[in-house]
Amino acid sequence: MKSILKNIEDPRLAEVLEVIFKFAAGDLKARGAISDDDSALDGVMAGINILGEELEAYVAERAQAEQALRQSEERFKSIVENVVEMFFIADSSLQPEYLSPRCLEIYGYSGDEMIARPTLWMEAIHPEDRGAVAKYAAELMRSGARSVIEYRVLRKD
Repeated sequence: MKSILKNIEDPRLAEVLEVIFKFAAGDLKARGAISDDDSALDGVMAGINILGEELEAYVAERAQAEQALRQSEERFKSIVENVVEMFFIADSSLQPEYLSPRCLEIYGYSGDEMIARPTLWMEAIHPEDRGAVAKYAAELMRSGARSVIEYRVLRKD
């Protein structure tokens, strides 16, 4: 960068390029001076300075959003790992994407085992309860209405 800037005779153009290079390197606080001569380079520098302010604000907002997401994920994880009941999060076809830690206690299978075999959760339901659970699942898929359902399971062991 410095070698390129040394070959530029116009100091104003060199300053504009220096600010651009700093932006490219991640320094969004870089700003250039604007002179009183109303030159075209002053207009370019003003635009670059505005761009820097906008980029800096965007990055700050993004960092705040990412921090809020991390905090939300931590709260969610704390809740799901300490809840007494077992629950799962499934995709639109009711294939499990997440199973709470109680899964192992209740089913005798780990969450990873159940996710690897998507029909395992239904296979592990007591045969006398499968019809009611299948009906509940079909209604959930049709209407999206959620509720709580209790059923018996056959543990792995």
